[in-house]
Amino acid sequence: MNKQGQHTINTAVVILAGGQSKRMGFPKLLLPFDDGTSFVEHIILQYKQVVNGKIILVVNESVWNEYSSYFEQIKDVDIVLNKSPELGRTYSIQLGISKLNTNKVFIQNTDNPFVSADMLNAMIALAPDNGYVSPKIFTKGGHPVLLCGNAVKEVRAADRNLSLKNILANQLRVDWQTNDPSVLVNIDTPEHYKLYFPNLNLQFIHS
Repeated sequence: MNKQGQHTINTAVVILAGGQSKRMGFPKLLLPFDDGTSFVEHIILQYKQVVNGKIILVVNESVWNEYSSYFEQIKDVDIVLNKSPELGRTYSIQLGISKLNTNKVFIQNTDNPFVSADMLNAMIALAPDNGYVSPKIFTKGGHPVLLCGNAVKEVRAADRNLSLKNILANQLRVDWQTNDPSVLVNIDTPEHYKLYFPNLNLQFIHS
């Protein structure tokens, strides 16, 4: 690990914000994480402390068109537009991975905002040559996942109609054991957001 806390292993991340947020009724990546940052800003900050490769943000084209001035202020992040969000999550992952040449890639959802630099460092320390690392609490797997070697190649070449879970079914899985239930959290509805952020307003903090 270098003096900034980043690993010498070449790692990158694909942050997924290509969905349509229908249940939320609002772009989830722009939800307030605290009084000063959005979900996506918090996530990017954690990865900037850890990865030494590219940070890729896959954004729904309609969200980009509405908030382009906001995204243009985000530094050191490569933004990839998803013009076909109806094609699903695997398609968004493949769009992001297509911009990378590293064999260690985190896959991060913006509706799983409780990621931390400590978590990411712990996962990188467990990274196999081939396979993937996933947080695990009790018997349940969580988010994010770290794809390694052949797992990156397999996801890149997979049928986009397959889920990531199915694509990785035959890959070596390394569990990072944790007692933190936040690795299971998906913020998908206004009610769910208020459960975890009761003191914040459900609106884009930069609007």
